[in-house]
Amino acid sequence: MMKLVLHVGTEKTGTTSIQSWLEANKSELSRRKVFLSDVLEKPSNRALGHAFQDDVDHYFLPMGVTTLRGVEAFRKQLTHELRSEVRVAAENHDYMVISSEQLQSRLLSTQEVVRLAHFMRELFPEITVVCYLRHQLEMRRSFYSTLVRMGYTNALEDFDADIDEASRYYNHEALIKRWETAFGHDNLLLREYAREKLHGSDVVQDFVTTALPDLDPSGLDFSRVASNTSLSSTHSATYLAINRWLNFSDGKGGLRKGNARAKRLTNAMINPLSPLLKRPSVSPREKVIGERIVARFAESNRRVSDEHFGGDLFSGTRQ
Repeated sequence: MMKLVLHVGTEKTGTTSIQSWLEANKSELSRRKVFLSDVLEKPSNRALGHAFQDDVDHYFLPMGVTTLRGVEAFRKQLTHELRSEVRVAAENHDYMVISSEQLQSRLLSTQEVVRLAHFMRELFPEITVVCYLRHQLEMRRSFYSTLVRMGYTNALEDFDADIDEASRYYNHEALIKRWETAFGHDNLLLREYAREKLHGSDVVQDFVTTALPDLDPSGLDFSRVASNTSLSSTHSATYLAINRWLNFSDGKGGLRKGNARAKRLTNAMINPLSPLLKRPSVSPREKVIGERIVARFAESNRRVSDEHFGGDLFSGTRQ
């Protein structure tokens, strides 16, 4: 039977880069006995996380699913398709890799993760749960950059300034406990998302090296376009102005094409200068907010560091 590598793609930790690389190398990985799903959506296998959540969100609306009973029906259909897919793939593959940000952002209760674990154990004799952790302050600022790309109009100082350990999205200790309870301590592979601590200073190479140690990476294509990089200060200021001038939404559930068109034009003018541009500067108010966020998560991060990282987690985090 196949072994499973289940990548809990914590958001803002290079998850898109890992997924893009896996999809780009899908055929060659299959020849090397590593299987990627066709039924869970791709390159992010987001359908899995949504299938095991206990609420209805915007993901289900295009399907006409508006009740928990509808979510349960979706789960039943998806798990049926996944069982069939795994049964066939196991005939000539040794590993299956599943990767999804929604495993972090949607499965926010232990009950949901335990339900997923019970199902996965029916299919796989051995499961490794891979999770990259990034300091909450860096997560917040990177998340803000992504939202500005999408149409957000407020300043960084006004975004998630009040997060603390009560936030299940940002609390790494709570995240680890959910997955540890469901899959077991020894089945967790925790890594810090910090360039100096990644194999080859690259999250994709680190994922291949640590999560798939039996895979010979020679001949695989590691070239790719960087994904979801933080905006430079020039990009950020220009995007905010565009968002405020051209609302991203048309007010009817659609997107205003002018917003995206203006950003493409901005990129055409600014991108050639990108190597010379600086990342967004931190205002005095944002510096204070950052210091408070660091302090709020200090205790839970210290406990995670001591238990899982030998006391060396987030040692290089800077304002």
